[in-house]
Amino acid sequence: HMLTNLKSIMTSLMESSSQLSATSEEINASATNLSESAQSQAASVEESSASTEELVSNIGQVSDHTITMMEKSDQSLEEAQAYKENMKQVTGEMVNISESTEKIGDIVKVINDIADQTNLLSLNAAIEAARAGEHGKGFAVVAEAISTLANRSAESTKEIEALIKDNIARISQGVDSVKKSSESFDAIIKTIEVNNKLVNEITVSMEEQKAGSEQIQKATETINNSTQTSSSSAEELAASTTELHELAEKLNGIVNTFKIDENNSGGNQKLTQGVMLTHETRK
Repeated sequence: HMLTNLKSIMTSLMESSSQLSATSEEINASATNLSESAQSQAASVEESSASTEELVSNIGQVSDHTITMMEKSDQSLEEAQAYKENMKQVTGEMVNISESTEKIGDIVKVINDIADQTNLLSLNAAIEAARAGEHGKGFAVVAEAISTLANRSAESTKEIEALIKDNIARISQGVDSVKKSSESFDAIIKTIEVNNKLVNEITVSMEEQKAGSEQIQKATETINNSTQTSSSSAEELAASTTELHELAEKLNGIVNTFKIDENNSGGNQKLTQGVMLTHETRK
């Protein structure tokens, strides 16, 4: 009965050893697949991490460009406003010049009136000189000279008056042109302000995208680290199952060295020799 029980135990041990060997082989195959999948996933995550890093870099560059563009736009707005103020000053000066020119025109009119009166007086003096006969000849010459000067003064004042009118007309045209330019600059300033608002919104949006991308990058790095750890663990598991499989094979070989002969009265002696042999083999 003892040999029968021992044989039953040995048979169960052999079956368990074979099952352990087969199971460890399956686990080893699964661990190998897991390791390969983990490595593939790690490569994909690493590639995704590189792409995310490049995306963050590109968004950062775009954000820097938009900030620079906004600064340039602000500078353009300041220059346009300053130019508009200068145009207002120029318009004011031109208006002052026009008013001064009109005043000069008024003075010229007074001079012209004086010349006309002088001419009239010289004419009256010439008449009186003619009445005086010989005694009035000298006075007549003076009266004629005065009349000539008065005529020249009148002609000069008329020319000056014409020039003043022309200058006033030109100044008026200049003022109109400056006003139109000022209106154009108002439109330009409004456009720049709208562009500034849009650029500012784009800048804020790009900063938000940059922050979001950086968070994605950090999360990807965390996943990458976890994947690397998982890959290492899978490799360690595969190595462990390989060792387990090798031990199962050795155990299977050792169990197969046992031989039990129920019909032999010296079976105990043979079994003992088998155990000793197995012990020596394991050494």
